[in-house]
Amino acid sequence: MNTMTTIPVPEHLPLGISLPPGDPHVSSTNLGVSVHLPKWADTVGWASREPRVLDVMKTGYPRFFVPRVVHQLAMRLLVGQQSDTAFANDIGIHGDGEERLATLLNSAQHGRECRKVLPEWSKERMTNTKAAHIGVYAVTWDGKVSPVQEADNPDGNEPTRETGEEDIILATYPAELALEAKSFWQHTARAALKDRIATGQSSPAHNLHVAPSDVFLFPTGMSAIAAIATAIKSLRPPTPGFPGNPLLQSPDLTHLHQLSRTHNFTLVVDDTVGTHASTPVGTHASTPVLRACDAVCTSLTKLFSGACNVMGGAVTLNPASGVSGGLRGVLEGGRGEAEAAWFWEDVVVMEGNSRDFGARVDRAGGNAEVVVGLLRGRGAVVREVYYPLGGPTQALYDAFRVEGGRYGFLVSVRFWEKAQAVAFYDALDVAKGPSLGTNFTLCCAYTLLAHYSELEWAAGYGVVEDLVRISVGLEDRAWLEERVARALRAAEGVTAVEDKGKP
Repeated sequence: MNTMTTIPVPEHLPLGISLPPGDPHVSSTNLGVSVHLPKWADTVGWASREPRVLDVMKTGYPRFFVPRVVHQLAMRLLVGQQSDTAFANDIGIHGDGEERLATLLNSAQHGRECRKVLPEWSKERMTNTKAAHIGVYAVTWDGKVSPVQEADNPDGNEPTRETGEEDIILATYPAELALEAKSFWQHTARAALKDRIATGQSSPAHNLHVAPSDVFLFPTGMSAIAAIATAIKSLRPPTPGFPGNPLLQSPDLTHLHQLSRTHNFTLVVDDTVGTHASTPVGTHASTPVLRACDAVCTSLTKLFSGACNVMGGAVTLNPASGVSGGLRGVLEGGRGEAEAAWFWEDVVVMEGNSRDFGARVDRAGGNAEVVVGLLRGRGAVVREVYYPLGGPTQALYDAFRVEGGRYGFLVSVRFWEKAQAVAFYDALDVAKGPSLGTNFTLCCAYTLLAHYSELEWAAGYGVVEDLVRISVGLEDRAWLEERVARALRAAEGVTAVEDKGKP
């Protein structure tokens, strides 16, 4: 089993270090998928943009943080070459005093989309119409610059190549569009991976035979979701998680599936948290999730990889679905560029990481059940534990649970008082930061990370400010039990304010 990326002594990790530390695939560039935020105050500092925290962060969660090395390269291309007049003219430095910024994208198509949407997103904010020029350029490794045309591929037959094999895509834009540019950037071994995913999603007992050609790969989980959303954008489909994150409740997929057939809408499910793994390997005793929807989206970055050192995403079509042909047509149209945009070395690492996926799902799920038992046994400080096993929607989860399967690796907990949540978080000696599904246990103050600017809105849906989420890893159970118990004792040591709702 791949336990190389567990972290034996996480309490010694400094604020801002890339997670996992020392991983050979990411250590030289600090491009781990998470970043260590050891104290509750550090999470608040990240969310509120405190220099104390931001200045020491080596990296951040990829959806929210442009890697420093990528930003440095983009600015070097933009600023460092200003002495080259031809280059400056090419990349849109006009000498009229406007301040411009740059970002790097992983395909020419993403560059075209960036050029199209940034002006649309910023119509109400832009004060200088002249500065709205968005430049998109291919830069070769020997320094040659050429504009990316509006339609390099009018007939759909343009050959694709690996990103970075011959060039990188540089987008330049006015500094006024920094927020829009970051928003756009956020939403952007193959044969073995497709076969592994197809096998895991298949269920011969239910006549569900998924072929590798039904699986579409993407550089990230969000890009997989964006692709399937584009394919069905006119249908406005529901896309529930199974189970949901962070409250781990399961929707009634059987009822949703019936409604989708009755009212002719497309149903897509995100199975990242639940996973499709079968442990022990055997026939499905219950209906597989893919059988009850038209397509499944998966963030391969999470437990499918587990190592927290590579990103990837997948869309798997239900071949028995009546809309699979239409979805396939749209996805096939972008397959070449989407898969070429997934850097080849990341593909190789992902394939190696995922070989023992099923065994890791079982171990992490077993560890999570132990953690849940500890939390539920401390009612004096723990107000509620969110987990499929023993939760209000367990029956809905069980209807799709693989025979012998667990209830997942993700746990959320709410304490009676915020001070207890803070004490528990600060005393829990595990890695702490954004993301989930890591081989090492990873804790976060979820709502502060995901909804800091909309805390009241999130609380209206039960996602309270002091919610603590734990992605349970592969560590020895005694190791986990000792650390969780110690953190609970710290929470119990807090003098709680009397709560009328407490029994």
